[in-house]
Amino acid sequence: MLMRKPWLAAEPESIWDITGEYPYGGTFTNCLALVLPLHVTDGHLLFEFLPPAGGYGLGSHISPNWITHARRLILVEANNPTEAYFADEQDFIR
Repeated sequence: MLMRKPWLAAEPESIWDITGEYPYGGTFTNCLALVLPLHVTDGHLLFEFLPPAGGYGLGSHISPNWITHARRLILVEANNPTEAYFADEQDFIR
């Protein structure tokens, strides 16, 4: 399941391009979202659209169950696109 839906195991503070459907109707398509830190969500996996409205907890929260397609995005240095901005993400580039 995680191979088909890797966002179900998304790491806190990772950035994703997400597409999905709200349970109450409507859709969102190719939206940038940040996985909120677990201490902010009482241990629940939640995404928040970027840019957040004033910081964690004030933007639109998205359940991973509402997502139908997602890609993890990696920030890189502008002058060296083979170097990840966050050192712990360097392995994703290789």
